[in-house]
Amino acid sequence: MPAFIKAPGPTRPSYRLVLIWHGTGYGNRDYVAERIRSMMEKPSDDPERLELPPDVLLVVSDSHVQRYPDLLDKVEAFLASDPAHPTFTPAALVGWSGGSYGLSKAVGLEDSGVWRDHRSSPLGFPRVLYADPSPGAPALQAPTDPRVHIWYQPDNWRGSNSALGPKLQRVAEKWGTQATLVPYIASEDRGPDKTPRSSHNRILDMTIRAAVPGPAVTARPVPPAPLPRPQARVEPQPDTATRLPPPVPPPLPSLLPVAPAPPLEAAVDWKILAGAGIGLVLLLALKGP
Repeated sequence: MPAFIKAPGPTRPSYRLVLIWHGTGYGNRDYVAERIRSMMEKPSDDPERLELPPDVLLVVSDSHVQRYPDLLDKVEAFLASDPAHPTFTPAALVGWSGGSYGLSKAVGLEDSGVWRDHRSSPLGFPRVLYADPSPGAPALQAPTDPRVHIWYQPDNWRGSNSALGPKLQRVAEKWGTQATLVPYIASEDRGPDKTPRSSHNRILDMTIRAAVPGPAVTARPVPPAPLPRPQARVEPQPDTATRLPPPVPPPLPSLLPVAPAPPLEAAVDWKILAGAGIGLVLLLALKGP
C-alpha cells in the first residue's frame, strides 16, 4: 500500500497530487515517508522545514518501479474511501535514486493508450523531478521533456555503485540548465556499505520541497463599482474661433412721412433754356446761308 501524507485538518474538496517513487535498499517507502513527516515537524524557523498546504496530498509508491496506472488506482481508491469523495489535480512527479526507473517508466508510457483521460495521464503533471537519480533510467537519456529538472551529485554514487557517478555526470550534461549540481556533503550519516548518505538524502529533501506547490491562491471577491453620480447638464458651446458672425437683419421701414416728389415743370430752369436758345441763334447767323 502506498504511503499517503497530508496536513492535519478536515478533508479538502480537491487535492493537488504529488506522486513519489522511492529508492532501493534503505531508501524504501517507509524511510521516505518518515523523512517527509520529520521535515513537516521541524521548527517553523528551520529552513529545512516542509510547509505542506492543506490541499496537497503526497503519495509514496509501493515499490521503486511501481506502474503508474496501479499507483493511480490506489490513489483514487484512497480518495473514494473518504465520505467527502475528494478529487485531485496533478501537481508533480518525483523519482529519487532507484525510483527514477519507476518515474521513467511512467512518463515513457504516455503514448501507449493506457490512460483513461488527460487528467489521469502523466501528461497532466506540470513538473517531473529527479532527485539524484540512477542514471540508467530510460527517460533520462534524451533531454526532450521541458517539465524535467534534475538535482544530482555524482560523488554520492560510491562503493559498489561507483561506476554510476560518471554516468550521472554525462546525463546531467545532456540536460544542461535543467540539471542542478548539489554540493557534496560528507558526514557520519553512512549506509550499510559505509558510504556517506548525507548528500543523497538531502537531495531528496530539497526535491520534495520543490515538488510541493505553494498555498492555493483564493480570489477575493471584487466589490461592485459605485454607481456614477448624476452630472449637471452642460450645454455645448460653439467654437468662437470658427463661429460665423450673425446675419445682419434688413432695415425696418421708416415710420416718418415722406415728402412728395416735385412736379416736372417746377423742376425746369427756364433761364438756362433761354440762354441755350440765344446761343444757338447766334451760331447759325455766323455760319450764314
